[in-house]
Amino acid sequence: MKNSPSPLDADTRDALLKATLKCVAEKGYDHATINDIAGATGNTKGAVYHYFSSKKQLYHAALEQLTEQLGQSGALFGLGQPFEAAALSLLKEVAGLGTSDWDTDLPLHDIYYLYFDGLRRFPQLKAMLATQRQNYVNKAVEQVKGSFDPPLEDAQARHLALQLLVGIEGVALLHATSGGCVTEDDLKTMVKTWVEGLEKLNV
Repeated sequence: MKNSPSPLDADTRDALLKATLKCVAEKGYDHATINDIAGATGNTKGAVYHYFSSKKQLYHAALEQLTEQLGQSGALFGLGQPFEAAALSLLKEVAGLGTSDWDTDLPLHDIYYLYFDGLRRFPQLKAMLATQRQNYVNKAVEQVKGSFDPPLEDAQARHLALQLLVGIEGVALLHATSGGCVTEDDLKTMVKTWVEGLEKLNV
């Protein structure tokens, strides 16, 4: 019977997965090498192959872990922030114009790049992502609802949360494919339009 991994093994594996995501985000999958990933963690190439049979398997495992972590994440942004400030902070980070309080080891625009790339390479991740994303949407609705005083009605919160999530992914795609084409003024206008549109909802 195979023994369970020791804490050291688990830490090494986790470090390799995080380094894989960072290397792929920086260099692209085709140019990121096992040597790059090993070097980023202070390990040898042989140590990587102790845990994973190939770069493809390593990347797949890293994306699975990222999906699980984001699905379990309880916060898109701080509940104490007004919605417009919080949404703008997130969108600016995705567009490469700033940083936010998103609790991950990678910037948001890198996370979405990895998702776009990973789903193209591993279609089987779609089923896993679909489950996690439903949890993600539900949490986003609660976060948006509580970012107003008084809190929004359920229908308003869902409408605004979906606009925010679609906006984040759209801006992420633009940044990944062309970069620098979205300005902060564009983002401010986008968020302002969303909030003003709430008044037209029949709830």
